[in-house]
Amino acid sequence: MRKFMRNTMSFLSVLMIIMFVFTLKSHAIFRKKLELKVNTVIDNIDELPNSVRNKTFYYGAKRITNMTRTNNLALYPNQADAQSFTWKHGDSRKLSFNDPSRLSYNLLWFGSNSNTESNISLEKVVCNSNLKTYTYNDGGRAKAITPYNWLQIINDNVKNAEVTLHFKYNPDIDEIPMEEPDIHPRYSKKVDYLGNKESEAGSATDKVNYYRLYLDFNPGEDWRKKDNERDIIFVLDVSTSMEEKLGRSTRFKVLKDTLSMAINRLATNEKNKISIVTFGTRANTLITGENDKGKLLKIVNNLTLPGGDAGGTNFYEAMEHAERIINSDPTSEREKVVFFISDGEPTAAQPGANAIGYDYYSEVATAYAYEAGKNFKGTDSFFSIFIGDNTGSASTLQTFSQMVDVTHEKYTVQAADQAQLENAINRFMAGIDITFNDVTITDKLSKYADYAKELKVHRTRDNGDREELKPGTDYKILSDDSDTVSVKFLGDIRPETNYEISFDIKASDEAIIEYEETGIYPHIGDPDTDYAGNTTSSGRKGFYSNDVAELSYNFGSKDTITKKYPKPVIQIYDFNPVGAKIEFEKNLAGKDLIGDEFEFILSEVIEDGEVEKTIPVATAKNDGEGTIDFGFIKFSKPGRHVFEVKEVIPENKEPGYTYDDRTLRVIVDVLRLEDKDILKPDVRYIEGTRFLNRYAAEPVSVNFELQKEMIGKGISAGDFQFRLFDGNMKEIETVYNQADGKIIFSDIEFLKPSKYEFIV
Repeated sequence: MRKFMRNTMSFLSVLMIIMFVFTLKSHAIFRKKLELKVNTVIDNIDELPNSVRNKTFYYGAKRITNMTRTNNLALYPNQADAQSFTWKHGDSRKLSFNDPSRLSYNLLWFGSNSNTESNISLEKVVCNSNLKTYTYNDGGRAKAITPYNWLQIINDNVKNAEVTLHFKYNPDIDEIPMEEPDIHPRYSKKVDYLGNKESEAGSATDKVNYYRLYLDFNPGEDWRKKDNERDIIFVLDVSTSMEEKLGRSTRFKVLKDTLSMAINRLATNEKNKISIVTFGTRANTLITGENDKGKLLKIVNNLTLPGGDAGGTNFYEAMEHAERIINSDPTSEREKVVFFISDGEPTAAQPGANAIGYDYYSEVATAYAYEAGKNFKGTDSFFSIFIGDNTGSASTLQTFSQMVDVTHEKYTVQAADQAQLENAINRFMAGIDITFNDVTITDKLSKYADYAKELKVHRTRDNGDREELKPGTDYKILSDDSDTVSVKFLGDIRPETNYEISFDIKASDEAIIEYEETGIYPHIGDPDTDYAGNTTSSGRKGFYSNDVAELSYNFGSKDTITKKYPKPVIQIYDFNPVGAKIEFEKNLAGKDLIGDEFEFILSEVIEDGEVEKTIPVATAKNDGEGTIDFGFIKFSKPGRHVFEVKEVIPENKEPGYTYDDRTLRVIVDVLRLEDKDILKPDVRYIEGTRFLNRYAAEPVSVNFELQKEMIGKGISAGDFQFRLFDGNMKEIETVYNQADGKIIFSDIEFLKPSKYEFIV
């Protein structure tokens, strides 16, 4: 019986264990997840383009179910179910979070993730159902805060909750037009005719149809006299991550270079007082209220990264230091401006909470950063820059910055390289410290004017001192080709200082030809376009020297301001005529050439529609050496001229002559010299210069008849033999006397005139 009871008890024990295990498994199987309904709204959607209304964004949520601490550090979440979700404006979606076996906390956290755009900031969170705000105080060890992005489930047994996230879409700063300051620079364009005077550039007085253009710019009175007095605070991240690469340099090196550039500009204005705060794990104030450029640059040059445990990111304490500087004088009416520059998310929150470490304290440190931003008071403008390409971390900085209460403006910019960082700083400074940037003068010449070089750039101070500026140092030539001249000024643009570019132009061949053909000037010069002592442009008829001439500049943003210069005119003046010598040569074969023996005519070939016609220009005869000299043909304008030369062949040709009936062409290009406006002819003989005539006389026959006499005796035929030789004793013929004594040689034919000798 006892054995039976033991067996029965054993069986029941096993059965109870099995039932207990089954109960646990059943509880796990049938445990419900937390279902969270998330509504998303962009509060400023009516101010944005439709593309934003339909755009998909990313954000993150976590269910925190446990927190712990290490040593004496603050509590941090060590057990959480993280969710990444997409959303649109006016959207709703459900997120499911696992229910852990042990639930110490039941909190929800919302924040950016790596896919969140930098333009997005979380403005507020509304608890719709089963949710309430949560207060973090590290169990009484930390300053109590109620972070708006941390919520607490009200009833753990209810597995549903609903929340509405209110976002703001912050356009890039370049998308927002910058208000143009109330500054009105002076600018003018004038022309000076050089054909009757010595120009400043050293142009000679024979520069017919040459002009010099002057385009200037004067920023006017010192606008800084009307500028506000400002306290400018730079709050700089010196965390370990600033050692990371940015282009060919590091984030920290680029930050120092950019800060030096900003100080060089801002400290020029004695009304600006500059302070510098750095923050790693803890924050430090390095200098306050300083305008001495040397002292400030020394601070920047000596900046280092603390590294190690000191290399965290503490927004909270950095803002405390900045706020102390801003509020150091409650009665001050100086404008307050903060530049906040970082490359990461908060990882430390001392002295608010003893939270240190990226791996554990990002949520806690960010909560204290948001608290610092929300409570930051007394500033007029707050500019923040995120260095790096992590858009989610940039969104965290955006959210932090949008919490800051300002009286004027606040912007966040993400800079992924040095150029973007410099552009961001310049854009921010443009709103607080007005300077002329990228001042450029561009003149696009018309078809009636050609660029003739001699570019010079001058600066004239308000005391009359005039100096020639140096290329590469004071200005950069953007273009100086045949039809466009463009110069960009470098360095500071000073008030009450005249900046001027000047260069030579010449009336184009097209202008000369058009005026030659029509005799009409189509334009009238704009008022006040004559240089001192010149009277050729203002209200005068002529050809516009340019299609468009512009002055462009900005005040540190990409919003370029453009002003158009007035248009002067130029006229056409006659050139000093130039002569082109045209010569040919005459050869005569078969006879010696005699001067003035042949005549030639020079005619210009003119195109009349599709037909060519010739106009006689000159006649000439050959001299004894064969030269045919038409003398100098005069030209008074540039262009191409085609001539033809023919021999005048008489109607009654001289016997024995064969005439050259060819037509030879010659082209004369009348060119304008580059260095001064005089004409130079270039003569080209297309088919050569030689005319060839031939002479062949008609044959003449001569017979030699001699008489042989005998004294004292009669003569019979054939008694004597006679031989005929030429002058070189070459035998021509042998004959005998006839019965009557006659000696008759055969006829000799002569083909050309000459002197011939014979011997018998």
